[in-house]
Amino acid sequence: MKYLFAGSQSEERLKLILSETKISSEDIKSALYDHLVRGFDVKGAAVMNGVAQQNVDRALNKLESMARMIEAVKDHDAHKFSVKWCKCHE
Repeated sequence: MKYLFAGSQSEERLKLILSETKISSEDIKSALYDHLVRGFDVKGAAVMNGVAQQNVDRALNKLESMARMIEAVKDHDAHKFSVKWCKCHE
């Protein structure tokens, strides 16, 4: 399942996801912002920021992997801490 789409992220969420990666290029980060927050297509975001599309694609793959892990943790917590699992209702 894919979690990251053009224009689907807030600036804060993107910053949080990026903080857990080793992506350090400001140009790549700007291209990711333009794609994920502002909604530009990957090619356009890469061109606007003067980076190769393949580098943006590689960074997107890293972010997608991180987003997948974040969603898996959220699903786990939602299930574990749901009312039906709460021992206070026994």
